[in-house]
Amino acid sequence: MKKIILMICLLFLVTGCVGKKMSKATITNNDGDTETLSGKELCNIYNENEAKFKKNYVGSKIIFDGTVKKVNSYFYSAPDKKTIFDSIEFNEGFIVYIQHNQYELISDLSKGDKLHIESNIYSGFGCSSGIDIRGTDKVGGYDYSTLNKTIIEKID
Repeated sequence: MKKIILMICLLFLVTGCVGKKMSKATITNNDGDTETLSGKELCNIYNENEAKFKKNYVGSKIIFDGTVKKVNSYFYSAPDKKTIFDSIEFNEGFIVYIQHNQYELISDLSKGDKLHIESNIYSGFGCSSGIDIRGTDKVGGYDYSTLNKTIIEKID
């Protein structure tokens, strides 16, 4: 019996089934329904039907706990090339953009840190890097002034 249990445990370790839990986010979609999806699942929806993604998820509230992969500074927004962002990339397939120079939020972060995030989904464009998460104005497009409403908390 011990050999069987040992073989099963070894099989899980070899196949990678242990320790590779993909973190999912809790999303309140634009219909008001709560869903639990990973960054990869959201990217799949975006890549299969961008209109469906925009209709159901752009502006939706998202809450997740994630592991920091990388912290970036000086990302310029595409439309105006004037608005500057900093960002936090997560192993779970999400990228959180915040207004530039809010160093109190990001300067002490390191790869591997665990964070709790509450914000909004902005886009799936460039899903290879992750789902774009920013504060948004759900009515009438994008409002950069709401970015400070993104909640970032370090988890022990």
